[in-house]
Amino acid sequence: MSDIILETINLTKAFGKLVAVNNLNLQVLKGDVFGFLGPNGAGKSTTIRMILSLIKPTNGKTQIFGKDSNKFRSEVLKKVGSLVEKPDFYGHLSAIDNLRFIGALNGGVSDQQIEKVLEIVNLRDRMNDKVKKYSHGMKQRLGIAQALLNDPELLILDEPTSGLDPNGMREVRELIKKLSKEHNKTIFLSSHLLSEVEQVATRMAIINFGNLIVQGKVDDLLRSGEQYIQIGADNLERAFEIIKKEKFISDILIENGFLKIKTSIDKSSEINELLVKNGIKVSSLIPKRTLEDFYLELTESSYTKYKNGNISRAGDV
Repeated sequence: MSDIILETINLTKAFGKLVAVNNLNLQVLKGDVFGFLGPNGAGKSTTIRMILSLIKPTNGKTQIFGKDSNKFRSEVLKKVGSLVEKPDFYGHLSAIDNLRFIGALNGGVSDQQIEKVLEIVNLRDRMNDKVKKYSHGMKQRLGIAQALLNDPELLILDEPTSGLDPNGMREVRELIKKLSKEHNKTIFLSSHLLSEVEQVATRMAIINFGNLIVQGKVDDLLRSGEQYIQIGADNLERAFEIIKKEKFISDILIENGFLKIKTSIDKSSEINELLVKNGIKVSSLIPKRTLEDFYLELTESSYTKYKNGNISRAGDV
């Protein structure tokens, strides 16, 4: 597919007998904000280091813009910007001088380009301030600015909201949206903050124990499997008794003034018709499923498989 920007093919990394990443196959399409999710220790950072050719895979490969990133490292990484872990800057230097220094290490960048990226991350008016005066959120945005210096087509961000307060998280989230919509960047976003990914990602993958659990469009994945339907009605107790008899209901409870129903498929219209037919006035009926619901469902399932020996992180690669 010509619109695949980043692809991992059977990507595997073993440290001794520990398999950190196991036959990972990811596809990031042009224009994606791709959420890469997994618990701590799932293999996210190891995957990113292999993608950026910071470490070599034990098996498999990464293709960026259709080329093997190990064989054509210099060529493909010219089109990639990255922020891995906490950004590190010289506190006694200004933001613009830090970016000048970083730019010089990579062949030189004009002041015009530096001011452009500082404008994008909303730091242009503070570009002459020493970085030691910056908040953690400002340093994170400066880290994203340095990743943009080469005007990359692909931006790889590893936990960009880590350690930020709610306001800082919102600023980074809005910046990611702007980079996608206004600057046409394809973004690979690693995070464990589910609500953040849910608000910005168009496609995502979840890994656990080094194995890919699921991959696809966020909207499609959230519609799959079981979901909750939240109902507001004038007589919740009676509505409860009516609905609990239906075979398609796997769980039902009254919580916080609503009836919450767990069902394998969207039965909203059928449930509404059933309640109205029995004289129940329905004030609201909302199919609900959050990324957190989906994530916990899959990671708990993979943990069970791991305990039962169906997923392994040890052995020959």
